[in-house]
Amino acid sequence: MNLFKRAWWRLTGHLGKTLMLVGLFFVICTLVLSGFLIQSAATRAAASAKNSVGAVATMQLDVNALLDSGRMQQRKDSGQPGMIGAEGDLHRSLVDKICKSSVVANCNYRKDSVAEPTDQVKLHQPVPAPAGQDNRGADFFKADGVRDLDAVSTFRNGDSKLIAGSGIKPDSKSDMVVIEERVAKDNHLKVADKIKLKAIVRHPDGRIGFKEIGFIVGGIYQNNTADTGTYVPPMMAPSNQIYVTPGGATRLDSKKVGADGGCSTRPPSRCATPPTWAS
Repeated sequence: MNLFKRAWWRLTGHLGKTLMLVGLFFVICTLVLSGFLIQSAATRAAASAKNSVGAVATMQLDVNALLDSGRMQQRKDSGQPGMIGAEGDLHRSLVDKICKSSVVANCNYRKDSVAEPTDQVKLHQPVPAPAGQDNRGADFFKADGVRDLDAVSTFRNGDSKLIAGSGIKPDSKSDMVVIEERVAKDNHLKVADKIKLKAIVRHPDGRIGFKEIGFIVGGIYQNNTADTGTYVPPMMAPSNQIYVTPGGATRLDSKKVGADGGCSTRPPSRCATPPTWAS
């Protein structure tokens, strides 16, 4: 009993020191409890993120596997490399089934192509090529056939944004094209204008030709990358990037769009888009 009395006298006899110790004890307890609360909240947030954020999957052709399978089509001239045949196509109808799955939140695919400029639609080239430089092979628009423009990485991260018209959607028509604003200004183009671009035609005898393909400007976008003060090959410049539908990219390859939206010169039942896809 004397122990408690002496402790009480000690606390009341040094009131300032007692208040300081009580305050310090309160601060320590508060910090410990806050740490437990933060740890618990972080655990719940991590569990919630795992449930809401999924993995990004990318599909593309495994050329080595195709070569090992012996299904690469060989040219008549044995000195020429093999060609990817029907076995190398990834059918659009199959990918559309994957995109409609309940476990897939978003889906996109891409078909690479190029378009030759015409008198109506010229390339944006603020700095001309140096004298004597051969520009053949680079004087093209880089045309990406995409299923959904909003799912393209440059539009997702904000490097590009739509400023007029609408973007490409899964139900967009094959004659829709989205161009960059610098190309639109250079050629005095606006939304709903009808334009023509040249598609590359590869003849059986090896000759290369061009034919004009009609498109309608469905949208105009802005890319945040400014023009440099030096020459850049036109196809490498962000301003000369255009977007079309997968069917539009098929048309730029001088092929017919199949019944399922695929691409080939084969019958529609076997028509498929080339095997370059991105999530």
